Amino acid sequence: MVFSEPVRQAAELYLKHVFAALPLRDVWAIRLTSGGDDEMLYPPGGTFWAFENSALTGRDLPPTVA
Repeated sequence: MVFSEPVRQAAELYLKHVFAALPLRDVWAIRLTSGGDDEMLYPPGGTFWAFENSALTGRDLPPTVA
C-alpha cells in the first residue's frame, strides 16, 4: 500500500465492505493477519516491497509519494 495507488484503492474498497458488514461503532481496533504465517505477507520471489515495480519506476505511485 505504500507504493501503489491501485493497491490503496483496493484496500479502501475492502475496508468499506468490512465496515458495512460489521457493527464497528464500539470497536477500537481490528488486526488483520496472515493467520500465523508471516511469510505470506512478503512479496513473492524473495524481494522486498521497496524494490517492487511501482517503487522502482514511479508508475502508479500514490500522489502523496514522490
